[in-house]
Amino acid sequence: MLRIAVLLISLVFLPAATAIGAVRIKDVASVHEIGLVQIVGYGLVAGLSGTGDGSTTQFTTQSLTNMLEKMGINVDSDRVRVRNVAAVIVTAEIPARSRPGYRADVTVSALGDARSLRGGTLVLTQLLGPDGAVVATSQGPIMVGGYSVDTGNKGSVQKNVATVGRVVAGATVSRTPLPESPPPASIAIDLHQPDYTSAQKLAATINAEFGDARARPHDAGRIEIALESDIAADPGAVVGLVSQIETLTFQDDRSARVVVDERTGTVVVGEHVQLAASAVSHGSLSIEIRNQTLVSQPGPFSSGQTVVVDQTDADVQEERRTVVEVSETVTVSDVVQALNDLGASTRDLIHILQALHRAGALRAELVVM
Repeated sequence: MLRIAVLLISLVFLPAATAIGAVRIKDVASVHEIGLVQIVGYGLVAGLSGTGDGSTTQFTTQSLTNMLEKMGINVDSDRVRVRNVAAVIVTAEIPARSRPGYRADVTVSALGDARSLRGGTLVLTQLLGPDGAVVATSQGPIMVGGYSVDTGNKGSVQKNVATVGRVVAGATVSRTPLPESPPPASIAIDLHQPDYTSAQKLAATINAEFGDARARPHDAGRIEIALESDIAADPGAVVGLVSQIETLTFQDDRSARVVVDERTGTVVVGEHVQLAASAVSHGSLSIEIRNQTLVSQPGPFSSGQTVVVDQTDADVQEERRTVVEVSETVTVSDVVQALNDLGASTRDLIHILQALHRAGALRAELVVM
């Protein structure tokens, strides 16, 4: 029988006066920024142990030849072999207000027929912003979470993906992606999970702390906070105000949710999930097919011939299950106990939850991954 357990662990240390169930604003929301800027570049990875691009990958040969010519070395591209070099696309995401010197991780992906980037080093690569201008450069050793080994005789061993790697802190910003803008007249706080009730409570908490009505919900996911002129003109004052707001606590009111992943058999039940009174019967159908090969011999001194006969038997059995009555529940523990009473496997449990949701007995949003 499957036993489902729920373990609630609190990792947030709040002051003694904090009400039970209250959360910090910074844990469920964040200050709205202009966002991230995606940057991209084309480069070469050197130092590979014979796992680079083949000679038929012409753009790798051309890129290597051009790079050597810029360094004052003239070579014949027809005589270049690039087994230790691979052409790659370098991508990264950086904050829109990144200052020169800001560093970020980059992802390096092979473009040609390289078998592995393991052990390689990304050669200095320029990264372009959305406007096509250079905003960062990248260089450094590549970390790959897999490997690929050619065993010969058309055999190979591979684990994970060896043609994609990362360079930790490999990108260095040389120019702010977006130009400076005038000081804002307000700041916005975005809830990670939009909810009208939570937005209203968050705005009320901010107004109660500062004794005015500077915060107002814009919609289910955003709260706008008006700034006084003297605070808006002082970046340090804005930072101090945001810091105060982030540490405030309020009673978050999230929707009940059940998340299931059918591929891995994972079921996660949220805090506010409830079940309406219902009756559940879940039986499993077992079909067993047996195939035997028999030899048929003719009688003595007869004119018959020996033949091979395949005999197939089919047996269908349906396991009998009693109807389980599920009482109306209040807490997660009650939900777990009710599901344990069904004695189903994890995958059966997923189908039961889907059926309960379709019947309207599962008082929660069902998210299937």
